[in-house]
Amino acid sequence: MKKTWTVLSSLAVFIMFAGSAAAADVKTDIQAILANPNGFDGRKVEVEGRVESLRSRISGKGSPYTIFKLAEDGDSLSVFTLGDAHLKEGDMVKVTGMFQKIRYLSQYVFLNEIDATDGRVEKAGQLKEDEEPGS
Repeated sequence: MKKTWTVLSSLAVFIMFAGSAAAADVKTDIQAILANPNGFDGRKVEVEGRVESLRSRISGKGSPYTIFKLAEDGDSLSVFTLGDAHLKEGDMVKVTGMFQKIRYLSQYVFLNEIDATDGRVEKAGQLKEDEEPGS
Protein backbone atom coordinates (compact mmCIF):
# COMPACT_ATOMS: atom_id res chain seq x y z
CA MET A 1 0.00 0.00 0.00
CA LYS A 2 2.82 2.41 0.88
CA LYS A 3 4.59 1.64 -2.41
CA THR A 4 1.39 2.37 -4.38
CA TRP A 5 0.97 5.69 -2.56
CA THR A 6 4.59 6.67 -3.35
CA VAL A 7 4.16 5.84 -7.03
CA LEU A 8 0.89 7.80 -7.23
CA SER A 9 2.44 10.79 -5.44
CA SER A 10 5.43 10.78 -7.80
CA LEU A 11 3.12 10.58 -10.80
CA ALA A 12 1.03 13.52 -9.54
CA VAL A 13 4.15 15.66 -9.05
CA PHE A 14 5.39 14.76 -12.54
CA ILE A 15 2.04 15.71 -14.10
CA MET A 16 2.02 19.05 -12.26
CA PHE A 17 5.51 19.95 -13.49
CA ALA A 18 4.86 18.72 -17.03
CA GLY A 19 1.67 20.81 -17.21
CA SER A 20 3.36 23.96 -15.95
CA ALA A 21 6.28 23.51 -18.37
CA ALA A 22 3.88 23.12 -21.30
CA ALA A 23 2.08 26.32 -20.30
CA ALA A 24 5.29 28.33 -19.93
CA ASP A 25 6.04 31.18 -22.33
CA VAL A 26 8.52 30.47 -25.07
CA LYS A 27 10.82 33.50 -25.38
CA THR A 28 11.74 33.72 -29.04
CA ASP A 29 11.97 36.11 -31.97
CA ILE A 30 9.91 36.78 -35.08
CA GLN A 31 12.37 35.10 -37.45
CA ALA A 32 12.31 31.84 -35.44
CA ILE A 33 8.51 31.73 -35.48
CA LEU A 34 8.30 32.43 -39.22
CA ALA A 35 10.99 29.82 -39.93
CA ASN A 36 8.98 27.15 -38.06
CA PRO A 37 5.34 28.24 -37.62
CA ASN A 38 4.18 24.65 -37.06
CA GLY A 39 6.56 24.33 -34.11
CA PHE A 40 5.06 27.38 -32.39
CA ASP A 41 1.41 26.87 -33.40
CA GLY A 42 -0.83 26.88 -30.31
CA ARG A 43 2.03 27.80 -27.97
CA LYS A 44 2.32 30.81 -25.69
CA VAL A 45 5.19 32.96 -26.93
CA GLU A 46 7.04 36.10 -25.82
CA VAL A 47 8.39 38.27 -28.65
CA GLU A 48 9.81 41.79 -28.90
CA GLY A 49 9.59 44.15 -31.86
CA ARG A 50 8.40 47.45 -33.30
CA VAL A 51 4.72 48.42 -33.77
CA GLU A 52 3.67 48.94 -37.40
CA SER A 53 0.29 49.24 -39.17
CA LEU A 54 -1.46 50.03 -35.88
CA ARG A 55 -5.27 50.00 -35.92
CA SER A 56 -7.67 50.43 -33.01
CA ARG A 57 -11.23 49.36 -33.82
CA ILE A 58 -14.63 48.66 -32.31
CA SER A 59 -16.18 45.26 -32.99
CA GLY A 60 -19.74 44.79 -34.19
CA LYS A 61 -20.65 43.99 -30.58
CA GLY A 62 -19.14 47.27 -29.37
CA SER A 63 -15.88 45.87 -27.91
CA PRO A 64 -12.68 47.83 -28.57
CA TYR A 65 -9.68 45.91 -29.93
CA THR A 66 -6.22 46.64 -31.30
CA ILE A 67 -4.38 44.99 -34.17
CA PHE A 68 -0.87 45.70 -35.40
CA LYS A 69 2.19 44.21 -37.03
CA LEU A 70 5.09 43.36 -34.74
CA ALA A 71 8.19 43.95 -36.86
CA GLU A 72 11.85 43.00 -36.50
CA ASP A 73 14.59 43.10 -39.16
CA GLY A 74 12.12 43.23 -42.07
CA ASP A 75 9.90 40.38 -40.84
CA SER A 76 6.58 40.75 -39.02
CA LEU A 77 3.77 38.93 -37.24
CA SER A 78 0.21 40.11 -36.66
CA VAL A 79 -0.89 40.87 -33.09
CA PHE A 80 -4.45 41.03 -31.78
CA THR A 81 -5.53 42.18 -28.32
CA LEU A 82 -8.80 43.31 -26.80
CA GLY A 83 -9.12 46.90 -25.63
CA ASP A 84 -7.02 49.93 -26.50
CA ALA A 85 -3.35 48.95 -26.19
CA HIS A 86 -2.30 52.65 -25.90
CA LEU A 87 0.43 52.28 -28.52
CA LYS A 88 1.88 54.47 -31.27
CA GLU A 89 3.48 53.60 -34.59
CA GLY A 90 7.15 52.79 -33.99
CA ASP A 91 6.80 51.88 -30.29
CA MET A 92 9.10 49.07 -29.16
CA VAL A 93 7.04 46.42 -27.33
CA LYS A 94 7.15 42.98 -25.79
CA VAL A 95 4.13 40.82 -26.67
CA THR A 96 3.12 37.70 -24.76
CA GLY A 97 0.30 35.62 -26.18
CA MET A 98 -0.86 32.52 -28.04
CA PHE A 99 0.67 32.11 -31.52
CA GLN A 100 -1.62 30.72 -34.20
CA LYS A 101 -0.36 29.82 -37.66
CA ILE A 102 -3.94 30.06 -38.98
CA ARG A 103 -6.90 31.57 -37.13
CA TYR A 104 -10.43 31.53 -38.48
CA LEU A 105 -12.86 34.16 -37.26
CA SER A 106 -16.24 34.16 -38.96
CA GLN A 107 -15.49 34.69 -42.67
CA TYR A 108 -11.95 36.00 -41.96
CA VAL A 109 -8.67 34.08 -41.99
CA PHE A 110 -5.61 35.39 -40.13
CA LEU A 111 -2.11 34.02 -40.70
CA ASN A 112 0.83 34.04 -38.27
CA GLU A 113 -0.92 35.90 -35.47
CA ILE A 114 -0.24 36.31 -31.77
CA ASP A 115 -3.45 36.61 -29.77
CA ALA A 116 -2.45 38.68 -26.73
CA THR A 117 -5.98 38.76 -25.27
CA ASP A 118 -4.90 36.53 -22.35
CA GLY A 119 -1.31 37.76 -22.51
CA ARG A 120 0.35 41.18 -22.43
CA VAL A 121 1.53 44.00 -24.65
CA GLU A 122 4.13 46.17 -22.89
CA LYS A 123 6.02 49.19 -24.20
CA ALA A 124 9.81 49.02 -23.99
CA GLY A 125 9.86 52.06 -21.65
CA GLN A 126 7.60 50.17 -19.24
CA LEU A 127 9.92 47.17 -19.41
CA LYS A 128 12.97 49.19 -18.39
CA GLU A 129 11.11 50.86 -15.51
CA ASP A 130 9.83 47.50 -14.25
CA GLU A 131 13.20 45.75 -14.59
CA GLU A 132 15.49 48.40 -13.03
CA PRO A 133 14.53 47.88 -9.36
CA GLY A 134 15.26 44.14 -9.55
CA SER A 135 18.62 44.60 -11.26
